[in-house]
Amino acid sequence: EYMGLTSLASYFLSAVMSVVRGVARAHAARVIELLRPVVGDERFARVSRMVDARAAGVIVALDGLYDRSNVLAAMRTVEGMGVAAVDVIANRGPPLYRRKRESGAAKGAMQWLDVRNFRDGDAAVTQWSQEQAVVLSATLSPRAVPLGELVAALPRDRRLVFVFGNESSGISAPVLAGSAREFVLPMRGMTQSYNVSV
Repeated sequence: EYMGLTSLASYFLSAVMSVVRGVARAHAARVIELLRPVVGDERFARVSRMVDARAAGVIVALDGLYDRSNVLAAMRTVEGMGVAAVDVIANRGPPLYRRKRESGAAKGAMQWLDVRNFRDGDAAVTQWSQEQAVVLSATLSPRAVPLGELVAALPRDRRLVFVFGNESSGISAPVLAGSAREFVLPMRGMTQSYNVSV
């Protein structure tokens, strides 16, 4: 049975959205309240539908990606799936994402994302710990549980961080050590991993 990228995205979004329904959206409600007097009815309805569908309690973290193009493509996919927050962990060198530098399709998606840059995995784990977030890392480890099986056990009252590792070595040691659980996305073909940018 073939699972195309659209099916995978749909599967991931369904799993994530089932967890975050009901998460407090106080900041979104305040923004809507402030915009209401200056936005037309049709646009207000469209924005309200979009905000209601967003996964407010979810962060997607990109851990040590080498290719900046993969970072931007992944961010665009994440925004398209309704996730509003992305954490980018550099693990080497300068930040891989700078809002002012982006152009084209990436810039269009980026305006809707809250992006945080971290110099390394330790800094990211420290921040997530302060936020009392539950960190879930995508791995191919024997400890990894299929995401669909993990969903029912995830807390609905805490932020969830879904971490995806780099193109060759996966999740960094500090992030893996700070993870509550490891998960795996279903694979139906002969390859052992997905392209993180999709």
